[in-house]
Amino acid sequence: MKSSIIGKLFILLTVFLISILAVSAADLSVNFVGVKTGNNPESTKIYSNSNPVFCKFQLASTNANVKANLDKLEAQVTWNYNGENQEPINIVLPNGYQLSNYLKTNFNGDLNVADSLTCKVDATWTDPVDSEKQFQASGTSSITVLNTNPTLNFGGNDILTINEDSDTNSWSQAPVNFAGDVDQGIEGLTFTVSSDSNKVSCSVEATGESLTFKPAANYFNTNSNEAFCEVTVKDSNGGSASDKLFFKVNKGNDDSATLNSIASQTAYVGETFTLDMVQYVSNPDGYSVDYVLTPTGTTTALPVGLPTTDTNDKFTFTPTVANKGTYTVKVTGTYNGVGSPIEKTFTLTVKEHSCLVIKDIDAKKGQDGTDSESGVDQNGGTIDEVEPGDKLKIDIELENVCKEETDNDHDINDIELTVTLQEMADEGDRDEDLTYDDLKSDDSDSQTVTFSVPIDADEGSYEMTIEGKGYDDKSNDLYEIDPVKITVKVEKPNDKLKFKTFTLNPSTISCTKKTQLSVKLLNTGSSDEEVQLVLSSSELNIEEIELFTLEEGDADDDDTMYTKTYTFDVPSNAATGSYVITGKAYYNSGDDEETETASAILTVAGCGTTSTSASGSSQQTYDSGSDETSEEVEVVSTPAPVTTTTTTQTVTAEPPATTATTIGGEESFFESSLYIGLLVAGIIVVLLVIVVLIVAVSRR
Repeated sequence: MKSSIIGKLFILLTVFLISILAVSAADLSVNFVGVKTGNNPESTKIYSNSNPVFCKFQLASTNANVKANLDKLEAQVTWNYNGENQEPINIVLPNGYQLSNYLKTNFNGDLNVADSLTCKVDATWTDPVDSEKQFQASGTSSITVLNTNPTLNFGGNDILTINEDSDTNSWSQAPVNFAGDVDQGIEGLTFTVSSDSNKVSCSVEATGESLTFKPAANYFNTNSNEAFCEVTVKDSNGGSASDKLFFKVNKGNDDSATLNSIASQTAYVGETFTLDMVQYVSNPDGYSVDYVLTPTGTTTALPVGLPTTDTNDKFTFTPTVANKGTYTVKVTGTYNGVGSPIEKTFTLTVKEHSCLVIKDIDAKKGQDGTDSESGVDQNGGTIDEVEPGDKLKIDIELENVCKEETDNDHDINDIELTVTLQEMADEGDRDEDLTYDDLKSDDSDSQTVTFSVPIDADEGSYEMTIEGKGYDDKSNDLYEIDPVKITVKVEKPNDKLKFKTFTLNPSTISCTKKTQLSVKLLNTGSSDEEVQLVLSSSELNIEEIELFTLEEGDADDDDTMYTKTYTFDVPSNAATGSYVITGKAYYNSGDDEETETASAILTVAGCGTTSTSASGSSQQTYDSGSDETSEEVEVVSTPAPVTTTTTTQTVTAEPPATTATTIGGEESFFESSLYIGLLVAGIIVVLLVIVVLIVAVSRR
């Protein structure tokens, strides 16, 4: 009964409090217009460049006492910018303030796209008679800063005139120069272009720095509105804008002359140079074409003596030492006023013949680099059928071809050659520098460079580049050899396994009869392999057999490599001396065939013998395919316990037991009965001390 009465009283109290809160809410409230910007009209769309940004609200009350005492009304505005509250702003109500008036408070700060901004208003009215009686109200209004779309307007630059079947042209303007973005500027704007490739094809750099265009074959028009490219610019916030470039394509002569690309030209001092335009022009109607050469780009003048107009379609001159250098030249052709001028740009280099030349190149390949390769000479060539793990030996003979003169014997000093082999198996490009003897006139000298092809090199073609230079011992003129390129083609055999690591650590043991063998076996062939790995030591009667699959793949593919560390406990009675562990890898294709063997030596020293290599690892010089002459694959082995039983097949995930069985020899103190007795006595003493301490504490 008592609990029922209490429950009813609780319900009445709850209803009373709710009614009080409802009345209080009616006594004072905040009416929001919102976070806005602008003036006549105001807008709730806020952008990063909007100014001013303000919070607009109205305080309202139905309480007569509040209306009669507005001077007791206080308001505070707090801006929250991206989740962080700013310093609150106390609102001072103006003289003559009425509840119907709107109040505004500005936000002072920079805005960025996607920023969040919240205005919170807290209002309090205090009773002038009873200061403990207050009416309170609050409200919030939030906005997210909007993105302003970029702009793109080509204005009066949007109509271009080109000719039928003309080559690809670059617009003289840059699209980015006609774009803008008030949020982020032009940084970060991305440009794309669309067009009807049956009329005119356009391409634009993503940065808008350039735009190229080309009319479709045999297309022309009379109305530029028929062919256009639409360029679109996007900002990082998803806003975009577009504008069009229109093309007036003049009808041309279907059989007009055209110029093909002109390869870079080289002219040598003292030798006649001729540029024959006939080999570069397509002139089906046989028009008489007049050609003119002009400097372009960074070139301000052509070599002295090079004619600027052709003679019978040819430009001929004999350069001098003063002409040495590189020139960018534009050739323009016109023909009988038919069609538009045709033009191309090419590079002309004037230099002296080098006294230093490559006389011969002899290339060898194979496991030992002894197999001759006839496909390479002083002009370069291709080394075919190179296998992962091969050695490449390149013998390069240099010759001084200059003849002695009265005032200069043309001896060449400080001769250096650099041979660069393209990256193989993530090793980066490899450079080898060769130094040659000083060369007198007609003398020659040979040097050899050796590269090791990594055993995990992928199939493919790799470029080897040979560059070199020397100096005239009197004039100090620089002589550079013409670079030579050699292609190295790596091909994997069908079945090939390679040990990449076969490492013992430690390789010498004494008192501690334990060592570990790390094995890494790589499939360098072009076929998946079912592999049988046998680790054995005939002297210690050990045999460990593993069966697994190695997939064919790239060097970065983990499935092409088997990696495991084996732990061996050596019998405590093993005699001092050296023991060999051998690793043999077989692939199963019909019948097993051994493809790779590795071995390592474990040295057992007497206990108490000092050994400087006890913590080291046994190594054999097994080439891993690296070109570094100091790099070797560590081949290490560990003897297993002596046993009369030979394991025929074992697939183990855990190392052998670590406790060695004492077969003979002197017993260690730590294994003796005396040591065990002392250990037990010590434990009993410790337990008695603990019991005494517990009893003493409990009596307190």
